[in-house]
Amino acid sequence: DQGCSHVFDLLGSGPCPLGAEIDWHRDFKSGHRWSPADHHLRIRWDDVPDGTDIKVPWELSRCQHFATFGLADWITGDQKYYHEFKDQVAQWLTANPCGFGVNWVCAMDVAIRAVNWLEAVMLFRHRLEADDDPGFCAALVESLWLHGCHLARNLEWQGPRTATLNNHFLADLTGLLALGVFFSG
Repeated sequence: DQGCSHVFDLLGSGPCPLGAEIDWHRDFKSGHRWSPADHHLRIRWDDVPDGTDIKVPWELSRCQHFATFGLADWITGDQKYYHEFKDQVAQWLTANPCGFGVNWVCAMDVAIRAVNWLEAVMLFRHRLEADDDPGFCAALVESLWLHGCHLARNLEWQGPRTATLNNHFLADLTGLLALGVFFSG
């Protein structure tokens, strides 16, 4: 219910209300906002004001709360969780065209988001199949496809002799595998 009210507790922030429409590009802890018009390769995440953390919008855009919405729908049967999932996906898609903005900088976060969205799709499958809004499903599936394309072009492989980003590379591959299974038909 907190997620439905746009109240999030991320990275030690404590519960923070984010308002009627979530700003997916803002570090709500420091107030710094990255431009959604900037191509992800031009974003200097290490050149920000002191106290700013790029991981705040990344963590929010991982959409880990979508699975909670799906589980709440299964437990309660209340469609409000599906409607909130749809609203947040639609807002996220509008605010984050593929490759632009802070939420496309780190391929690992793109992969985590894709897997979380896929989990929500599976949990909301019965709602999606009954939904009379084909545009939403089409936009969601197109975005998942674009997540896969982005991952394939931006794998975080640093070579076998460096362990720095191995967890990123593993997440990238896991995201591609999950998307591959989803699109296998």
